[in-house]
Amino acid sequence: MPMLPAEESNLLQIEALNQRGGRLLTFVDLMEAGTVSEDLAAYFLCAVAGGASFITAAVPGNSGKTTLLACLLSSLPPQTEIFTIADIYHLHAAQRDHSGKRICYLVHEISDAPFYSYLWGSYVDRFLALRGNKKQIAASMHADNPEHMEQVLVRELGVSRDRFNSIELLVFMRMDRTQLGLRRRVASVYEAAPDGKRRPVYLWNPKTDSHEPIEAPRLPWCNDANLSSASEFIRTARRDNIRSIRVFRERVLEFLQSGGLRL
Repeated sequence: MPMLPAEESNLLQIEALNQRGGRLLTFVDLMEAGTVSEDLAAYFLCAVAGGASFITAAVPGNSGKTTLLACLLSSLPPQTEIFTIADIYHLHAAQRDHSGKRICYLVHEISDAPFYSYLWGSYVDRFLALRGNKKQIAASMHADNPEHMEQVLVRELGVSRDRFNSIELLVFMRMDRTQLGLRRRVASVYEAAPDGKRRPVYLWNPKTDSHEPIEAPRLPWCNDANLSSASEFIRTARRDNIRSIRVFRERVLEFLQSGGLRL
């Protein structure tokens, strides 16, 4: 079945994240590489499909934060339009949009580099303020833990602390060298909490090279029933060797539209 024009546009905007050529990777690729576990991929699917806003982060370049950002975008709920904030003019347009449409506002990177869809300064607070009812935000940046991210966003750029605390999902990547080459892992995943403190839900254990659950997810969409259903979906995608971001997105839409998750 042909994808709707809005989804074709979404795919183009996800593809625009591809800075290094070749094909974009899917969660199946990341699981095969050990970057994420099946349980973690299922958790991400539930969180993003439920409406969570998210920032992926790492300090060194080439750590995989943009690749993970693209994978997370492939899990957006149906009838969501990705709106890339390419520059401040797009930001102004987004601020004027008071429609009831589902929109995910995307910034490729929160950074002062002069590249497409990079945002810095006071504009970052205005970007994060776009998050709201049926409005998700997604971005990447350079930081290695919640404290470092808060230092940059709140103390350096003047982002409202409440606004920073409201971002449901912070995901940090780690890259190191092994005898087999570069190893990229999701190092930690933090959820927002009502008291404003970030709580880790998954941490990577370098000794066992595994992602270990730390606390039970608090996001309402990440309940046991949804996580079980999402895990089965992820296992099926892995069994079917889904390596195309387009096909993975198609499968996600079919899964969600058929009631695979209770959102």
